Amino acid sequence: MSPSSTIAVLAISCLALAGAGAAVFMSQQQPRTTTTTTIEQVDTTDLEQQIAQLRAEVTTLRARLDAVEAKPALSPTISASSTGTDVEYSAEAPEEDRIALAVEAVLEEKGVEYVKQAQRIAKRDGARDGMTKWVNSRRERLPALYERISQKMRLDPRRGRQVEDIIHTTFESMNELTEQLHAEPPLSDEDQYAIMGEIKTSVGTMVGQLDEVLEDEELIQLGELTIESELPRVGYAIIEEGKDDDTPAEDAEAGGN
Repeated sequence: MSPSSTIAVLAISCLALAGAGAAVFMSQQQPRTTTTTTIEQVDTTDLEQQIAQLRAEVTTLRARLDAVEAKPALSPTISASSTGTDVEYSAEAPEEDRIALAVEAVLEEKGVEYVKQAQRIAKRDGARDGMTKWVNSRRERLPALYERISQKMRLDPRRGRQVEDIIHTTFESMNELTEQLHAEPPLSDEDQYAIMGEIKTSVGTMVGQLDEVLEDEELIQLGELTIESELPRVGYAIIEEGKDDDTPAEDAEAGGN
């Protein structure tokens, strides 16, 4: 509460107290109904002195209030330093100004931190959303890939099912991982990046599993069919595994082609 508001409240309280005291005193001193016809004269000297004292105090409070309202408020100042923003203000400055200045100083000091946090969140969400989009779009192209494998690769039914199951299971697993990235409440940054790392290595794991089922020439053919099905990064990883069976295929990371 500002000084002017405090003084005004005190002044009103004093006036109310004076009026209440007078009313109580007069009610106690009213003559009672008796059988005599003589009424004693009431001595109001003490009450008059108390009222005069209260009025004097009210007059003093009013004078102080007028002086405070007439005095120009000292404006707070802000000075920059190497360690941040220093707040300097007069003790007589209005309370509202001091609060506003303090809030402004805190916001200015935290501004850089807020910007860095916003950039970090935007980078994380961008990677998450890009990976989710990549997985969803590639899953939509799998039926066309299965059709090409069935028509153009001479695989016996057992190995044909194995190849399709490996590819299907890999992309379903990646889809489940992307759903975890959008969990509520949100996961921590560390957990989200760990999940994205697991998604990135899934294709490499899949290629290794396909290598256990197919011959080198079959791997190369599967890679070419995968590229035709608009999964180029996955297809090239499969081809590389077929060309050099002794060298593990590089991880095909989500977010590319």
